[in-house]
Amino acid sequence: MANEAQKIKHLNEHLPYELSMLRHSFGRLCTTKDKRDWCSFLECFCIHARILKEFLNNRAEAGNLEAGDYDEGFRWPLPRELHGAFQKIGPQVTHLSQGRPTGATDSKLTFGEVKDIYGWVEPSMCAFISRLNPRDRGYWNEQEAPSASQSSRYDSFVLPFNSTTSTLAGSVFVSSTFDRNK
Repeated sequence: MANEAQKIKHLNEHLPYELSMLRHSFGRLCTTKDKRDWCSFLECFCIHARILKEFLNNRAEAGNLEAGDYDEGFRWPLPRELHGAFQKIGPQVTHLSQGRPTGATDSKLTFGEVKDIYGWVEPSMCAFISRLNPRDRGYWNEQEAPSASQSSRYDSFVLPFNSTTSTLAGSVFVSSTFDRNK
């Protein structure tokens, strides 16, 4: 269990930063047309999404804070449909393993999966913030990451790939079932 000073620091600095970077990288994924920028923002998004998932699910590694450190009853379950998407992050983004996916393959994270992950993390964090007790809520850094949903900023997408085939130039990712309204 974290001490009060650690919990306050995380509410004031670290958690708002994680949420802010998730929002920013998602917004940039929705608007960039440059392949390398898209890859950079995908990596950023995946790192912050994974950190927040572990926090929200109370599955952080030893020494890391969890949502349950602030509210023992809080646990925001990960929908079964997102398990596979989160499992792709390790081999594709955070590990240079022998099994790293290459070329056009279904084992790479799709933009649809990115949108689904964002669609779970954003409201989950908003629910966490809303359940903070008044004292802890006062430590949340609104300037870094406002508690209200930011998703309306990303309603219209400018996609850096052919939306018919859903293939980013250079085969960064492929989704045969891409649906921009998904």
